[in-house]
Amino acid sequence: PYHELIEIPLSGRCLNAGVDNSNLPIKSGISTIYPNPANSTVVIPFALQKPGKVRFSIYNILGEQIQIISEGLRPVGTGRITWEAVGIPTGIYYVKMVTADEIFSSKITIIR
Repeated sequence: PYHELIEIPLSGRCLNAGVDNSNLPIKSGISTIYPNPANSTVVIPFALQKPGKVRFSIYNILGEQIQIISEGLRPVGTGRITWEAVGIPTGIYYVKMVTADEIFSSKITIIR
């Protein structure tokens, strides 16, 4: 199988982004985020049905973008983004994954 590790740090927040193409996804999207709730490090698993530019952003409960955690070209397959929620207060947040054709979101709870 083909494995690739891509590091795309933005503002020092993205720890790593792994891609595993050995298990091609049926459809694109965000898988179950863990741990959730979290108090620091959050893993955001995802899948892509076709390659392309993908952006991962964090939004607060008011819908305001507070951070872009990763942005770049990604191959077909499954992967994960590790987000270090440094300086993020307790609350409910949303991670948004944007591709050329689709937008996905999932809730994250941060507890301090």
